[in-house]
Amino acid sequence: MMKRLYAALLSGVFLLPSLRAAEELPMVEIPDSLVSPEPEKAQSDFALRIFQQQVRQTQGNVTCSPSSLVSVLRMIQIGARGETAAGLSALKLPLPLLRATIDMQEADALFVDDKLVPVLKKFARRHDVMPVPMVTDAQQAARRVNDWVCGRTAGRIPELVTPESLQAGSDAPGLLAVNAIAMQGKWLFPFSEQETVTEDFHCADGSTPHVQMMHQDACWSVAQGVDWLAVKLPYQISDWSGKPVCMVAILPRGDARQFVDSLTVSQFADICEALKQKRDVEIHLGFPRFELRAEPLSFKSVLAACGVGDIFQPGADFSGFADVPMYVSDVRQSCYVKVDEQGTTAAAATSAQVVVWASLPELPPQIIFNRPFIWAILQTEHPDLPYFMGLYEHP
Repeated sequence: MMKRLYAALLSGVFLLPSLRAAEELPMVEIPDSLVSPEPEKAQSDFALRIFQQQVRQTQGNVTCSPSSLVSVLRMIQIGARGETAAGLSALKLPLPLLRATIDMQEADALFVDDKLVPVLKKFARRHDVMPVPMVTDAQQAARRVNDWVCGRTAGRIPELVTPESLQAGSDAPGLLAVNAIAMQGKWLFPFSEQETVTEDFHCADGSTPHVQMMHQDACWSVAQGVDWLAVKLPYQISDWSGKPVCMVAILPRGDARQFVDSLTVSQFADICEALKQKRDVEIHLGFPRFELRAEPLSFKSVLAACGVGDIFQPGADFSGFADVPMYVSDVRQSCYVKVDEQGTTAAAATSAQVVVWASLPELPPQIIFNRPFIWAILQTEHPDLPYFMGLYEHP
């Protein structure tokens, strides 16, 4: 007899606050073979730390791309020297996983102010270098950056920077490291639109707004621990190395924000490993359809809380780019995620603006995810660097 779990899941890596404070998710009867094993080897905790800090500093839904952020930080790490380089190295950034496939695309670019191009060192030219008039025509510079981002995200991120953001502060714009990532993933088991119905979503504040809940009976990878229940939703896509990409949705048994705050990288890897190792179970899955857009958001305070606040101070050493004093004025990211019956569409763009602070010369069972939960788009073999993460707090 088929066990019934009813799940309302979201794409990417998502955490939602609890649905009703008084309502606890009951233990689901799942075979011992599906219970997660003990944590194994340690992994990079950077992505999880960034996600935790963003959840602490943000109200409502949280959506981010750790993969895109890591790519940009690695770009500016090329030009870092001395203590600045040591600080970035201490982050132990995971190696980027994504480059380009038919369904997943990623690109980097280094936009450099016209005045800085003549003194830019060869070492910094390993990325596409695009001269733009940040000082003399910030409007044109912003348009060129945004056109590049828009084109590489299929129009899903139309604006990452503004003329005002390029000229913020009293120091002269120097260069802008930019990464763009986009994916179009179709579910391995698509949902039928005829099965989508309006249902309540139970938020942590006790409210019950409506969501469009998708439904399907299929075989899913399911695992559970003492304080969580998880399901893996596979896509039809794989990364450049041929590894499959999936969504992992985690439903905490208690408060979702508290769960994220106490989550460790080994526990998160343990959940992913359990989903990868265990056999599939036939369940009825309920997953909410949603569309989220995170406008350009500064990661300056998030990164400072992770121990790299020095890169944002005059005195930082980025002499690997040019022999002029420079520091990072801001790191910004914009994200877009849409989940429907066919699959997931997601895109993100991240920029790190490096400014010059001295003058330059002129020039189943039934799982119900209708309460706060965590989601992630990733490879289960590399849980330390999800492509997308988020917090879904309210429909």
